[in-house]
Amino acid sequence: MKRIAVIISVPTIALLRIREVAEFRSDLLAYRSGPTYARYEVYQALAERGSPQDLELLVDSFVDPDDDVRISVAYAYLSIAKKL
Repeated sequence: MKRIAVIISVPTIALLRIREVAEFRSDLLAYRSGPTYARYEVYQALAERGSPQDLELLVDSFVDPDDDVRISVAYAYLSIAKKL
């Protein structure tokens, strides 16, 4: 069996990573309009992997009708703000 070496440049890897993050973010944010458990999980994920650009989105999410979701929003907001 022959092995084929594939060389991927650093810029290519960086571009793939940017696309991966963008796809993750868009897929994740699609669940913001879902059931309560999905909204809760969105904000838990943002607490772990969110970026400063998500802070504005989080501020808008403090009006969620569910208490647990709002707590999750607050946790995400503080987690991201702490990284600044």
